[in-house]
Amino acid sequence: MDRDLEEIIEKNVNLYQLLDITPYEEATNTKLDIPSALVKRQYRQKALLHHPDKQAQTSSTRELEENAVQFHFASLALKILTDTELKARYDSFYNRKFRSFQLSANDRAKYNEKQQGFKEALQREEADYNSYQSEWHLKQVFENRLNQLREEGLRKRRAMEKEIMLAKRTLSGAVLLDDMPLPPIAVSAKSEADREARTVKIKWLHREELKSLITPDIIKDMFSKFGAVDSCALLSGSSKRGTARLVFSDVQSAAKAVRYDYLEGNRGSQSLWFNTSYKKISSLLRDCKFVKEELTPEVQDHSNTKPASKTKPVSKTKPTSSTARSFVPFFNKQKYERQLNSRSQIEDAEIFTSDAALSFDQYLAKTMQRAAVFNK
Repeated sequence: MDRDLEEIIEKNVNLYQLLDITPYEEATNTKLDIPSALVKRQYRQKALLHHPDKQAQTSSTRELEENAVQFHFASLALKILTDTELKARYDSFYNRKFRSFQLSANDRAKYNEKQQGFKEALQREEADYNSYQSEWHLKQVFENRLNQLREEGLRKRRAMEKEIMLAKRTLSGAVLLDDMPLPPIAVSAKSEADREARTVKIKWLHREELKSLITPDIIKDMFSKFGAVDSCALLSGSSKRGTARLVFSDVQSAAKAVRYDYLEGNRGSQSLWFNTSYKKISSLLRDCKFVKEELTPEVQDHSNTKPASKTKPVSKTKPTSSTARSFVPFFNKQKYERQLNSRSQIEDAEIFTSDAALSFDQYLAKTMQRAAVFNK
C-alpha cells in the first residue's frame, strides 16, 4: 500500500471533509461520482488558505504548524482522490470508518412499522396484566363480603330463634318438646370441633422492610403449599413477632403445616418457597401450632369443686299425678334446649358448606320459614 495512503488511514483523516466534498447524496443515500476537476478546484482553495507562503508574518508558531499540517493533508487528498486505485482503497476505508448507516425511505417505514407493532404488543400485555390484577382483587373483595354476609345471616338467625324461644316460655310458662317438632338434622362433616382441628396459629419475626408486605392474602397464598386455606386473620402480636390464625379446608393440610420445620427446612434450596416470590418472607417464619380448643362451661372439669352440703333426705312418699306432671315441663325444657343447641351448631356449619351459594335474602327467607314452623 502507498505510504501516503497508510498515513491517512493511520491518522483517520477524512479527506472529503477536508476538501468540503460530499461523497453521498443525503436524500437518496447514493454514492456520487466525484470528478478530478472538482477535487483539484477544492484543493486550490485550501492551498490558498494553508500554504506556508501565504501566511502572514504576524502568525504565531502554533498557527504556522497547524496550517502546514492542513496543507500537507490537502496535498495527499489531491494525490489519492485523483488516482483511481488509491481512491478505491480509500473509499473502502471511508465507508467503514466515517459513513454512518442511513436507512432509505422504504426501510425507515418498515422499521417504524415494526417498532410500532412492538410498542402496541407491549401495551396490550401491560393492559392484560393490570386487568388480571384488578379481577383478582375484586374476587377477593367479593369473597370477603360474601363471608361477612353469611356470618351476619347466622347471627340474625340465632337471635330470632332465641326470641321465639323466649316468647314461648313467656306465654306458656314451660316449653314442651311436643310443642316444637324438630325437623330431621343432616350431619355435617365440618362441625365446630372439626373447625378447631383445622385451625393453626403461626408466628414470624418482624422486619421493617417486609412488615407492610405480610397481609392475610399473602399468608393464605404462602400456606396453600400445604393445602387449601379457608380463611386467615392477623392477630395482635409483640413488637418482635407477628401472629396469625389460619383455617385449612381439611385436617391433613393443617397437620402438614404444623409438622413442617420452619427453622431448618427454610434454609437454602430446601425451602418450599425457594423458587417463589415469598422467599424472603418465608425466612421469617418461626412456628406453627394447632389452636387449643377452649373448654365450654358444659364440659369443664369440676373435680376441684367443694362437695355440696348435706341436705335432709327427701321423703320417699309416692308422688301424686299432679306432682309427677309438674316435673314434665322442666324435663322436656332441658331436653329440648340440649337438642336445639346441638342442632344449631351443626346447622351453622352446614350453611357454610351446603348452602354457600345462598344470598343473605335467601338466608333470611329460610329463617322466617323456620320461625313460622316454630310458632305453630
